Formats: sequence, structure tokens, C-alpha cells
Amino acid sequence: MERINDTVSDVFLDVQNYGANTSSNITFIPQRRHFRGPPRMELFRRFTEIGIPVLLSAGIVGNVLILLALLATKLKRVSFSQYLIAISISDLAYLLSTAIIWISDHWYDIFNITGICQLTTYTWFLANFLSTWFLVFAHIERCLINFASGRRKLWCSLFRTKCIIIVVAIFSMVANLYVLWTHMVIKDRCRPMPESVIHLRNLRKVDVVFTVLIPMVMIISMDICLMLAMTSRFRRRYGNDLHKGPITASQNGRLRNLNDLPNFVEGRVRTTATCVISGILYLTFSIPSLIIRMKLTFTDGTRRSLSDLDVMLSPIFHEIVKINFVYKFFLYILVLRGFQRAIWNLFRSSCCRKRKRTTDPTIVAL
Repeated sequence: MERINDTVSDVFLDVQNYGANTSSNITFIPQRRHFRGPPRMELFRRFTEIGIPVLLSAGIVGNVLILLALLATKLKRVSFSQYLIAISISDLAYLLSTAIIWISDHWYDIFNITGICQLTTYTWFLANFLSTWFLVFAHIERCLINFASGRRKLWCSLFRTKCIIIVVAIFSMVANLYVLWTHMVIKDRCRPMPESVIHLRNLRKVDVVFTVLIPMVMIISMDICLMLAMTSRFRRRYGNDLHKGPITASQNGRLRNLNDLPNFVEGRVRTTATCVISGILYLTFSIPSLIIRMKLTFTDGTRRSLSDLDVMLSPIFHEIVKINFVYKFFLYILVLRGFQRAIWNLFRSSCCRKRKRTTDPTIVAL
């Protein structure tokens, strides 16, 4: 059991071992995690060496495609798409910072350099915070559209959405500035400064409340309300007694004049369903890690507060959280018809450009 406990110092902050780092949605960034546990952890160790780079690569490519599809098409004029763009940028920043740490652990050390250490750690915290809260505000917009139809034109406009995103981003950048001056390279490793460990333990409690607990409570409550709204809308639309028939051309024209409503792009139900599914997946992948994080945060904060099972499962839960930043491209391509058309148009336009370049008569073969 002593060997299993050794792995925790690579995952969680221990006051008696200030050099330890923590995991995604735990406290500090992990690095150089050595799995010296039982033989059944060998399979997980191999997954981290092979599966994690594949996961990170898929997430980076997927988020880049999301940005290209949304920014290069008319979807960027829809307010909900602005939240998708903001979430993709945050996810991309998180995955890139995580990739830097993985490369430093397994290939060439670029993380444990003064400057890169602070910037990577800051980006990791900032992206994690922004991705969660942008998802929360996307839920809020869907609730306004479904339950406050009289105010949706006011609060769900493209301009107000951009203002909300900018304000949240600026607040987050300022709130996480402490990471820059509380981390440094000590003995060739990026870690919290010894004199800052006690203060970071107190900040960890604030971080758990505002980065995880409050967003989770809000997402759970809004997901329940949105699922009830979708069920009610489905019954009204397809019920025999209240069937309304297809939308007429005049109604469709009126919908297209409302830039704050993404109904003409993929339908209100599909957009709301995308938001709800994202919230459910976020809860599914984050709650296991949150349980261990709360045990450390609201107890003595050391590995002694964890059971043997927690110690063994904590690295697995850490890697599961990364899925939150990877799956969104596949979700959008399955649910959002407007996004499907945008990806197809993007692919078709790139192929046409390539074909046009190769068939250009002005090009003379050497």
C-alpha cells in the first residue's frame, strides 16, 4: 500500500509535500506521475502513454474544426454559436496546455522552464474555469429562450452575448492571476512556492465552490427545466389534439429576421438538446473527480484523508475529466444540422480551392 500512496503525491497537494501537483478539477496540474501501484494499474499506465496523446490530438483537431466551421459561415451571426466558439477556444487552450505537460513528461521537457511553467499553469486554470462557466451561460440563454420569450430578444442578442463572453473572460483572467506569482521552477520542476502552499490550500476551497460546485448546481437545475420544456414542446408539436402543421413561408421569414434565435439554423429543440447533453456529459465526467477533490479540500488536505480505493482511482478520474474537452465536435456533428452543413461546406470549399489550384491554366509544369 505504500507504493499506491506514493502516486497520490503526484496528483494532489500535500502540505507536507508541497512539490506535489494535482489533477484536472483537483487542484494543481499533474506532472511526472509514476504509477507504482498494483499490476492492474499497468494497463492504465499504458493507456496514458498511448491513449492520452490520441485523445488530446482528437480534441485539438475537433476544436479547430469547430472554430473554422462557426467562424467561416453564417452560424457566427447566431448568439448561441458565440458560446460554442468561446467554449471551443477554452477547450483548445486547455488541451494545448495539457499537451505541453504530457510532452514534457514523456518526450522533451519544455514545461519545467521559467516562464513556460507559469504561463502553462495559468492557461490550464483559466481554460478550465472559462469552459465551465461558458457552458453555464449557454444554459442560461437556452432557459431565457424557452421560458422568457418576451425578454429573449433583449438578453439573447448577438451584441449582449459577446459582451457577456468578454466580461466573463476578463474577470477570469484577473481572478486567476495569482497562479503566475505562486508557481516557479524549483529543482527542475514546476511547482507551487513553499511560502504559498498554505494560502493555496485556502484558495482551493474557493476554487472548488466557484469552479465546480456552483456551476454543477446551476447546470443540474437548468438541465431539468430544459428537459421538461423539450418534453412539453414535443408533445405539443406531435400531439394529435394540438398538432400545428408545418411552418409557413411567412413564419419562416419572420424567424430568419431574428438573429438572436437559432431556430432557423438547427431548430430550437436541437439546440436545447445539445446544451442539455453537454451539461449531462460534463456532470458525468466531472463528478467522480469532484468527490475526491472535496475530500481533500474540506478535510486535512493530505493523502491521509483518502481511502485506498480513492488513491487507486484518482489517476483514472483525472484522465476521465479530459473527455469534457474532447467530445463536443462529435456531439455537434451528430445533433446540430446547421453544424453538419457548415462542416460539409467547409470541406467542399477547401476541396474546390485545392482542385482549382491544381487545374489553374496559368500554372506551368516545370
